[in-house]
Amino acid sequence: MNKEQILEQIRKQNGSIPKPLANLAELDLRILGDFLANKKNVYSGTELDMKVKALIALGVGIALDSQGCIMNNIQVAKKNGATSEEIMEAYSVAMFSKSSSAISGFVNATDWLIQNKEI
Repeated sequence: MNKEQILEQIRKQNGSIPKPLANLAELDLRILGDFLANKKNVYSGTELDMKVKALIALGVGIALDSQGCIMNNIQVAKKNGATSEEIMEAYSVAMFSKSSSAISGFVNATDWLIQNKEI
């Protein structure tokens, strides 16, 4: 496929072309092709429907602070039947998980503070 065909396929699947993918199309179709092949493989499973997969990907995008992933996966989730309430619940779970990660990441520091209260 040429660049225009690839971008049109992305537009049909997502409703738009995320800027990072458009940039890859300009710079290196091989890398973009590999990414899209990996995406096709990951999303080809049948145990979870596309709405659930999009909500999981949304949670990961929130945890990683990826604005592009957040916007893309909100759109994919809505396109696959997610309600605004479901998206907000997924956001809430992701936000909680991210804060839990911050607490876990601070455990060595809190251990040190507990052991060195007298310093």
